[in-house]
Amino acid sequence: MKNQVAILIPAYNEELVIESTLSSAVALVGKNHVYVVNDGSTDSTASCAKSYTPNILSIPNGGKANALNSGIRHFQLTDYYKYIFLMDADTRIDPHFLQHALPHLKSKAGKKLNGVVGKVCSLGVNWIGKFRIWEYEIAHSVHKRAQSNTNTILVLPGCATLYRSRVFKKFFVPLGTLTEDMDFTFELNRQNQGNFVYEERSLVITQDPRDLRSFLKQIKRWYIGFWQCVHKHHIPWGGQNIDLEVALLATEGLFNGFISLALLFTVPMVLFVNPLILVVPFLFDLFLFFLPTLIWTAATNRNLKLFFYLPHFYFLRLLLSLVFIYTFFVSLLKRPKSNSWTTERYSLTQSN
Repeated sequence: MKNQVAILIPAYNEELVIESTLSSAVALVGKNHVYVVNDGSTDSTASCAKSYTPNILSIPNGGKANALNSGIRHFQLTDYYKYIFLMDADTRIDPHFLQHALPHLKSKAGKKLNGVVGKVCSLGVNWIGKFRIWEYEIAHSVHKRAQSNTNTILVLPGCATLYRSRVFKKFFVPLGTLTEDMDFTFELNRQNQGNFVYEERSLVITQDPRDLRSFLKQIKRWYIGFWQCVHKHHIPWGGQNIDLEVALLATEGLFNGFISLALLFTVPMVLFVNPLILVVPFLFDLFLFFLPTLIWTAATNRNLKLFFYLPHFYFLRLLLSLVFIYTFFVSLLKRPKSNSWTTERYSLTQSN
């Protein structure tokens, strides 16, 4: 008889954060059902993990996707478990995650589902984290919810997705891109296996970059990985719903990127000629988009302090648009190296 849920955590130099992750994982399913793949770490990741679970696999460094595939094969998780929960080593799981996620898979209507996607939340420990609270709320409460209803979930997050184990009997997490979770999502859709549902009450809390340099490095990797997946899976020429979803989001991102570039070049001249020209589009964006979504986020997260970060949010939105358009041209001109282990970690005592 199969057990219910295995939690699989790939880890590379995660000594600063993995104990918090493992503590929440063990509390959820017990130490015997938590599995860690130590992907050639050069710090004390392995010894930290041994304090929480006996299931440790140490392999030469080969990247996150390889670590996940190695862990599933080595521990034979598909033979012993009905469900496999893939997690990142910097993520804490809400104690009620499975309570809300599993009923979807156990219901009569959910037999065809291959998994459940949870909601990713930020710790919000600094100004970048405050921006992420807003960004994640919009990405999940608006985009992910709508994508779930149309069966076009764009990303099965590497830190918040519960799979039926049968998925990994047929498919491996693909190698060769910077965003293995998006790559896997596109691959499952191409194989008509992209039937997942979003559950907003199943929460995970993840760590975000603590400074601007790390933030730019992270989003550059995410966006380059996005374009790699677009090219790899021939978006938008696949004739599936997800092709339309990706095309719309990419078009929106490119439009915002070109608008941001135009602003950078024209604002100095406009300010000199007639500053009032900028007032109307600014007010339009502020009152029709930014403030309503910020009010919703502040109310949902019970965090009124988010309003004090409004200038920071505008600044980071501009950066996101510029990086998106930059990575678009980078993906056209050259093939970036694929290395997923690039996110810097920090303990909470280092976050301020």
